[in-house]
Amino acid sequence: MVLVIILTEHPTAPTELLLYETKPEEAVANPQLDKSEGQVVAVAKRIQAMMTNGEQIWDKKLEKIRPIEYRDIVLLAPTRGNNLFILDYFKRFGLPVVIKDAQNYFQTTEVQIMLALLQVIDNPNQDIPLVSVLRSPIVGLNENELALIRINDKTDDYYQAVFNFIDQYNEQKVGHLGQQVMKKLTHFMALLTSFRTIARQQPIVDLIWTIYQETGFLDYVGGMPAGRQRQANLHALYERATAYEENGFKGLFQFIQFIERLQKQDKDLAQPTSLENQDAISVMTIHGSKGLEFPVVFLIDTSRRFNQQDLQRSYVLDNHGGLGVVYLDSQKAVEGANTARISDYRPETKKITSRRNAKTIRCFDTCGTTVNHRWPL
Repeated sequence: MVLVIILTEHPTAPTELLLYETKPEEAVANPQLDKSEGQVVAVAKRIQAMMTNGEQIWDKKLEKIRPIEYRDIVLLAPTRGNNLFILDYFKRFGLPVVIKDAQNYFQTTEVQIMLALLQVIDNPNQDIPLVSVLRSPIVGLNENELALIRINDKTDDYYQAVFNFIDQYNEQKVGHLGQQVMKKLTHFMALLTSFRTIARQQPIVDLIWTIYQETGFLDYVGGMPAGRQRQANLHALYERATAYEENGFKGLFQFIQFIERLQKQDKDLAQPTSLENQDAISVMTIHGSKGLEFPVVFLIDTSRRFNQQDLQRSYVLDNHGGLGVVYLDSQKAVEGANTARISDYRPETKKITSRRNAKTIRCFDTCGTTVNHRWPL
């Protein structure tokens, strides 16, 4: 269940409540639509209705009522976690949208995996990119399987450890876990050899497209949440490589360096779109909306619970309360909490929770100052 609240400052626009709840029959018919996607769809339908009905809003600058425009609407969220959902579903509904403080293109999971694989193809003796690829869906090793490779060779770099694991493989000694690792590594090494050959002989665009086809990675991300946007991100990488080579640049190593320079300069594959001159719905975090005003504000993710997991650990670290840990009484063989930590009474926990709640209230206050006509939560 997701709640979307619409508050208003104008006396003719009453407060609205939008409630998204998946019925059992809807869950069976569309099991892929979770509450995060559901609230985005609900907001998209409400915006469509606003535009179709020609709803009126109060223009603070003109000091008169006028028909609503896309630029009058903003979506506020505590985090950027639903940005891909918003981009995907708003495109399906034909709603123009601009994400002001969107996650950088190069920080998206699918692009990070592809860049890591390109680095490994160029030079496999890089532990971090190599482990990233091995852990990714392209290879599919889990933490235990990665640890088994390292236990087998504790001194060499990870690429050499992979080689040694394959070379020293003994089916009777490694057990079921080792057999699974061997199967995945053998497949990966065959792919890597093929990709490195292509990288030496063919253009980068051919290499990237071959990776998509041979690994099925492009299809895989299409099945993830906001799959269309993720596929578009991978297509954008292919198009960037095409433009790179059309400008006369060659070589995988040079292309990787080019991408790294863009990342260091905090630049994206495309220049950011101006929010001021575009008739589009804005999306930003609550924190990023400080100082801005919009006639219509949607505050989403209101059903998100407070994250209290760190208060349940065996230690608590707080700027005001200091460090507290759980200790083991060796004589009584029971766990206890020292005075700095949270005892059964947990006074420090209450203080920490109170400070966090106050921070959340300030976030809602920011939302209230963002609206100059009406805001849906």
